[in-house]
Amino acid sequence: EDAERLVERSTAALNGWLAESDPGAASSSSSSSSPARAHSRSPPELLLEMLQPLDAAAPRLRCCYRHCGNADKRVRFLFALASVIRVAGLFASKPPPLPGLLERLATNFFLLPAPHGDVLAKWLDARLDRYETAWERAVDRVLARCKAELEGRLVKVVETAAPPATSANGKRWLHLLAWPMAGCPLARALCDTAAGHERKLGKLAGLTLKELPVHSLRPRTLLRLLQAFAD
Repeated sequence: EDAERLVERSTAALNGWLAESDPGAASSSSSSSSPARAHSRSPPELLLEMLQPLDAAAPRLRCCYRHCGNADKRVRFLFALASVIRVAGLFASKPPPLPGLLERLATNFFLLPAPHGDVLAKWLDARLDRYETAWERAVDRVLARCKAELEGRLVKVVETAAPPATSANGKRWLHLLAWPMAGCPLARALCDTAAGHERKLGKLAGLTLKELPVHSLRPRTLLRLLQAFAD
């Protein structure tokens, strides 16, 4: 398997776990609200199973990462790995081997020679900030060019995903999930609308829409979008 393919496959596995994890339920690994509960094992247990081959292949993967000629795929791999390590840290209960495994992966890919040291948190936050700027511009352009289409998608999401109204004013409510917003239908509505008008959106703070990794959208950017419809 060549370097680029190994990096790409590992990124897909990491993003697959993120898509089923719910940091909102992280304080209790036995929570039944997480999509991952469709499996018989908790999200940390599923993560351990997924990361063990990655840990075993870490030396080769690190070498492959360095020799992968596609810079975008290298960044997507690091972003997915850093995101998984951060989300996994939110779970109160972890299988005994998992903390050490996460530490080894962080060391292999995010520990730089002195004076830099462990750069995982700084690197991930800087990336999220950069992507947030791009998403903010995407939101502005979607609102300017296809607001009606997006509004229709959002209304449909609320009508189908929100529980029946229980408040005195008869309004429906939909909980805005924490980052990485796994399975958030509101985030999906925005992403699908933007993808349908990618050419119209153009460059977004130096990035194209396709260059924004999975799970790079933050809740506060989505909240900013929803406020535009409320005003």
